[in-house]
Amino acid sequence: SALSYAVWLEQSGRRPLAARGLLLRARALDARGDLAPALDAYQAFLERFPQMDALCAGALGRRGALFEKQGRWELARTEYHTLAARFPATREAMDALLHVAAYYAAARDSAAARSEARAGIERLDGLIRLYRNTEVEAMARRTQADLHLTVADWPAGFRSLSELWARYRTTPLGEAAAFRAAGLAEERLNDRESALRLYRELAEDAPSERGRARARAYAGRLARAEG
Repeated sequence: SALSYAVWLEQSGRRPLAARGLLLRARALDARGDLAPALDAYQAFLERFPQMDALCAGALGRRGALFEKQGRWELARTEYHTLAARFPATREAMDALLHVAAYYAAARDSAAARSEARAGIERLDGLIRLYRNTEVEAMARRTQADLHLTVADWPAGFRSLSELWARYRTTPLGEAAAFRAAGLAEERLNDRESALRLYRELAEDAPSERGRARARAYAGRLARAEG
C-alpha cells in the first residue's frame, strides 16, 4: 500500500528518501480522510525538512485546508498566514492570501475581507519590488487584481487588470486579463467605451488567433449596440 511504501522510504536511512516517504505518508493519510494523522505528518515534514521550500509551502497549504475541514478556521488562517510569510514568492502563498480574503467575503464579513485583501496587496507590492521582470512579479500582479475583485472593488480591479494587459500584452496572462477587464468595464462599471477600446486592442494585439477572433466578435457586438 502507499502507506507501507511511505514508511519503508522513511526508514531507509537516506534523507531525500525519508523526506519523500514522510510527505507521501502525509498525502496518503490526507487522501483517505484521516485528518488528524495527516496534520501530524505534514507538521513532522515541516519540522524535519524546513529547507525544502516548495514542498513545505504545499504542506502548509494542506494543513490550512485540513483545519478548515475540521471547522477550525482560526488555525487554518494561521497556517495560511504562515505560508504567505515564510514562502511569499510561491503560487501557494499567493493562493493562500486570496483564499483568506475570499473566505471572509463568502461569510459576508466585508470588513475582514477588505482588511485581508488590503494586507495581501501591500505584501504583494513588496514582492513586486523584489522580483522585477520575473514570473513572481506576474503572479503577484495577477493576485492583486484577484484580491480587488474578491472584495468587489471593481474600479481597482479594472485598473489592475488593465495594467496586466499593458505589461504582458504578448502573453496568455495579458490576453486573459484584458478580456476580464473588458467584461468588468461592461458589466460592473457601465463603461462600454473602455470595454470597446479593450476589445479593439485585443482584436489587433491578442497573442492568440482565437483571442483576436473572439475580441472582433465582442467589439462588433458592442459597436452595434452603441448604434
